[in-house]
Amino acid sequence: MDFTHFISVDWGTSNLRVQLIKTPALEILESIKLSEGVKIVFDRWRVEGGDREDLFLSLLKSQVESLKNPITKTCPIIMSGMVSSSIGLRELPYAQVPFGIDGKGLIINEIKGGTYLKNPIYMISGVRTNEDVMRGEEVQMLGLIDKNYQGEEMCFILPGTHSKHILLNDGLIIDFKTYMTGEIFEMLIKHSTLSEALEKVNEMDPSLFEQGVLRSVEGRSLLHEWFKVRTSHLLKKRSRVENHSYLSGLLIGEELRYLKTYPGKIRLAAGSSLYQQYVLALKVLQLSNVEFVSKEEESLSVVKGQWKVLNIVYGS
Repeated sequence: MDFTHFISVDWGTSNLRVQLIKTPALEILESIKLSEGVKIVFDRWRVEGGDREDLFLSLLKSQVESLKNPITKTCPIIMSGMVSSSIGLRELPYAQVPFGIDGKGLIINEIKGGTYLKNPIYMISGVRTNEDVMRGEEVQMLGLIDKNYQGEEMCFILPGTHSKHILLNDGLIIDFKTYMTGEIFEMLIKHSTLSEALEKVNEMDPSLFEQGVLRSVEGRSLLHEWFKVRTSHLLKKRSRVENHSYLSGLLIGEELRYLKTYPGKIRLAAGSSLYQQYVLALKVLQLSNVEFVSKEEESLSVVKGQWKVLNIVYGS
């Protein structure tokens, strides 16, 4: 492999991130992020018609051309995330678990850029179990697993709109589960009767958040506990701002509470917007086998994973 740069494309449901990476140090030279996720592009295609792949490639071309550094035609472009889904550029089949952490079990498709891009373009598919799927997190996992991993049993927690808990053992991803924590939280805030009892704030109240986590451990019905968020405001027991922190703790606690009986190591890899909440929740649950991935390491994990895949493609 003789190239000195590659273009990293992380194309999710809501956002698109394009980054120019210098190899082998994996230095980010430029980064572009915009709200042109695959769902937005797909919906545009359904209205406008035409060739779906052309629409995605034309948008990708515009972003590559907006990079300030000169890009040669031999600079590879590698894409991961929802871009390989049924609403993406092209749907690719899922790889199956168990899945090796060397990444060699991934399905990688070369995309012809046609009249849009002459660069070699590679798209990575997702991974599935018999009852769950993920696209993008598998590449992030390749970037998160370091040389110190000795094959022990481990659970990686990747918070988000749809949080992923990914189980490793003996060098293999053997299972994973998806939790709709972020989506449910957003739905309750914006589209439920609880919206009048909640006020979104940037700063979490740790004590109220902790109360929510502890309440979740009791194993009570969430359907009832959610309604009590509303009544706590009506009966003036908690303010709307306080309810926001409490509900966040209640939902994140529900996601994590089963880990109290998990025997292996736990590694949390959370972005800056969710890091504080998940760290506090794990501490409230008194889990002693937890490691915290740094925010810097988490932010570079997709790029590292894509770099590993490029090494597979080019046989390095």
